[in-house]
Amino acid sequence: MPDTFIRGEGDSIKAAEEQAWQKYQGYIADGHEHEFETRGYTDGSGSCKHCGLFSSGVFDLHEIGAVWD
Repeated sequence: MPDTFIRGEGDSIKAAEEQAWQKYQGYIADGHEHEFETRGYTDGSGSCKHCGLFSSGVFDLHEIGAVWD
């Protein structure tokens, strides 16, 4: 799994952990290669266009035009 943080919310820690686990299962269950798109982020972060996984550092800042030489 690339650098990411999976947040779960619920009425208890157990419920939050279960929600986070279900999100994780959704990220890995599709059997696809993650294809990231910037969705407007300019810090190198992106989201997978298939499952929505958000990850930091997936884009080179020069390649996306966020840093100029």
